[in-house]
Parts: sequence; structure tokens; C-alpha cells
Amino acid sequence: MRIEIINTGDELLRGALADTNAVYMARRLYELGFRTGRFVTIGDDLRVLTEALTAAFSECDLVLVSGGLGPTDDDLTAAAAAAAAGVKLVRSAEAEKIVRGAFVRGGWEMHPVNLKQADVPEGCRVLDNSNGTAPGFALRAKRAEAFFLPGPPRELKPMFEAHVVPSLPAPPARHVAAFRLHGMGESDVQARLAPYAAAHPELVFGFRATFPEIGLRVVAE
Repeated sequence: MRIEIINTGDELLRGALADTNAVYMARRLYELGFRTGRFVTIGDDLRVLTEALTAAFSECDLVLVSGGLGPTDDDLTAAAAAAAAGVKLVRSAEAEKIVRGAFVRGGWEMHPVNLKQADVPEGCRVLDNSNGTAPGFALRAKRAEAFFLPGPPRELKPMFEAHVVPSLPAPPARHVAAFRLHGMGESDVQARLAPYAAAHPELVFGFRATFPEIGLRVVAE
């Protein structure tokens, strides 16, 4: 199962914010038995985001996207998702109900611009957000099942658990052996393992150098 995580926002590319969403989702996926193949970070650029989503829809089984679902002009994720999937961007009555409900619960004044958050790709499944004003959505496009979640971690994390986790298939069985080695370098360990790696291509060997030790993980699915 090929998985890609895409995070959006100029603030990530400027280094103003750390990309904790990708780390969280990748860690949870690994705990559930899945390996993430790639992280992608994209600024607030409709063309670049559309191109990235178009490629991910064709190449991946699961695509997780965070950010860009707000009400301002630089929130471009829904428009990019619709363009990449080849569908229209439409006003969803279900999404509008979620947006209006969030403002009522919070006791805030809702500006007309906030209804931009109810514009989603035609045919998608709207995802409720109990901790913010932006609904998420899920979309089947080409090869991929794609989930689009808000960027704030306090909103993303519960939505990931509520909507993404239940949709995952049963993971493959995984067996992991972990070793801590001392007295040799990474190249020495690699040389000694080479015959086993060649004989067993189904095994994945991972190295981590933390002086004075070498950490080695051997994973079989």
C-alpha cells in the first residue's frame, strides 16, 4: 500500500512552523502497520498543489493532505483537489451546516467569507470537524483514497482518528527485530549483512548511527 502525506502552507516552507502533522500521521500509520512512502510540503500555490495532487492520485493508494481549508484567499486545497480529480468545486449544504454550526457553538460572528469553507469537490464525502470551523472531506480519485484535513493539529488529530483510521484496511503482518551494535561502523555492518540482504529481498534493513552505537532494525512483512 503506497501512502503519501502532503502538507500545505507558506509558513511551513518559511520555517515559521514545524511540520508536526506529517510526523503525527506517519507515526500513527506505522503503529497501525503501514509505512508512509513520502512526505511532500507545498506552499500556497494552486498550480503546484494541483500538480502534486494529480500525481499522488495516480501513484498512491492513500493520500493524506493537511492545511489550506480556511476562508482566506491563500487557502487553496479544495480548489486544487477538485482540479486534480477533474470535478467541479461546489457549495455543499452539509459542509455549510458544519461551518454555521461551529460559529453558533462558539458564539462568534460569521463573515460571508467563511462560507468558502463549504466549497468542496463535487462527489466528495464531507467530514465533520468538532474543534474548528473547517470541514474536511474524503475523495476517491483515480487510484487513491484521499483525505483532506485542517492544518491546526488540535483539529487534525481527532479527525484523523475518527475518519482516516476506521477506513484503513487490515495491515500486513509485521515482524521486527531490533539490535544495538557496538564496536563497528555502519559500513562494517552493511558489509556483514550484504549476503543476507541479497538472499532475502523481502527484508528491510534500517540503520541509525547514534555514537557509540549503531541501531539496526530488520523488518519483514
